[in-house]
Amino acid sequence: MQTFKKIIFAVFIVSPFASVLAGPKSNLNNNFQAEWSLVSLQAGQIFDQAWSALQSEVAHKKLLPKHNPFILMNKAFDLEAHPNKKTKKIFNCERITSSRSEDATSKIETTSTYFFSCQKNRMSFARVKFVDNSKVDFEFDPQSLEDVLGLQTSILGKKFSCQLWQEKKILISLSCQQLQIDFNGGHRAVFENFEYKRDDLKQIKATLVVYDQIQPIKKIQLDVPKEGSIKVVETYLSPPPGY
Repeated sequence: MQTFKKIIFAVFIVSPFASVLAGPKSNLNNNFQAEWSLVSLQAGQIFDQAWSALQSEVAHKKLLPKHNPFILMNKAFDLEAHPNKKTKKIFNCERITSSRSEDATSKIETTSTYFFSCQKNRMSFARVKFVDNSKVDFEFDPQSLEDVLGLQTSILGKKFSCQLWQEKKILISLSCQQLQIDFNGGHRAVFENFEYKRDDLKQIKATLVVYDQIQPIKKIQLDVPKEGSIKVVETYLSPPPGY
């Protein structure tokens, strides 16, 4: 298959992610749900800013999705930690419930399943494994997440996983495999990998394939360093527009 490549550079004097990397300021209580609400929010901000780096170079402003799954988990954990807290509604359903199972061999490890419970038959959308104080594993089900991931992904997408590591309520590492999300009215992005490491020289590395329904259009590689230039490489899997 013939491919077409384009390499794009955007120069920054300092990291465009500096505001996120500085860490949060919050009055949330010091418990599992409150801590991971903060960390999930940071993950959502990192993901949004990575999209912003992509949109400024390879697409237009409609590239940025409306929501992302980390912002949903920020909301879910926050509601769990503060059930009486009034917050601005950003999702169609915010009646979120969970069921939890404990690991008898571990004092820390638990697994929770999160549900949308606005209708009679509740829908599970995420399975969360609290490995220890510093790590959680997410597994998301796109079929229940049309409002978050988009219609195409809710129909065509498969379950995907992400791992978050934190230290003192600050996100230090994020790794996702096969994260999928709609953008730009009908296109779908499938991230073969999405990696963030706070202390690495290359803080963000991502490889994604853009689909038009089931047809792969192009592959994009994104490298975001702490300082210097953002590198975006596009490889067209079918002839680019106007070829």
